[in-house]
Amino acid sequence: MGDPKGSKGAGGSWGTAYEGPRPESTRVLGDPGHEINRQRTMRRHNGRMTAPMTVFLSSYVNNVDKKGRVSVPASFRHEMAAHTRQQVVVYAAPDAGSNGGYLYGWAYDDFLKLAEKIQQLPALSPVRQRLARAILAAARPLNFDDAGRVMLPADLAEKAGLGEEIMFAGQGEYFTIWNPQRYEAQMQDDGQLTAEDFAVMDGLWK
Repeated sequence: MGDPKGSKGAGGSWGTAYEGPRPESTRVLGDPGHEINRQRTMRRHNGRMTAPMTVFLSSYVNNVDKKGRVSVPASFRHEMAAHTRQQVVVYAAPDAGSNGGYLYGWAYDDFLKLAEKIQQLPALSPVRQRLARAILAAARPLNFDDAGRVMLPADLAEKAGLGEEIMFAGQGEYFTIWNPQRYEAQMQDDGQLTAEDFAVMDGLWK
């Protein structure tokens, strides 16, 4: 799998393909000091200060080390740098198709917004109960180490069929975590964008 999804460094292991520009005075986890200038980028949401809009872009393949740790792409960590809580929340995809399971990943603040939307549904609604079981009850907050790595829970890694390499795929406000072979199979199944897809995209600009 070639660029831009991943690139091999001098040591032969997969590394981050993209290092985007960083705002002044902002550092991300995994950088020396990882000092964060939150005041410049925070905004208010439902009475509390939260991070600005998160946009995860591009795809990356990173290696899992012998201890089961994997480095979250640096550009993803940068997107989470201004958040009030430096964690990533993951859960098994409730919509896994014929190509097998994968994981959803959210910045902590953004996951709270998702949880709020689910909780706004009627308390006894079957839809709310299913969403709560599939997402809220299954969610796992993960901590970064000083090198920007996380350790994925073994049961989630098994559900997603994760091995020595992990695909991180940006999806805008969240990202997904895949076995690279499953991701390629899903891309093949998705096929080319249709006329309907382009019509929807065109409507977004109006």
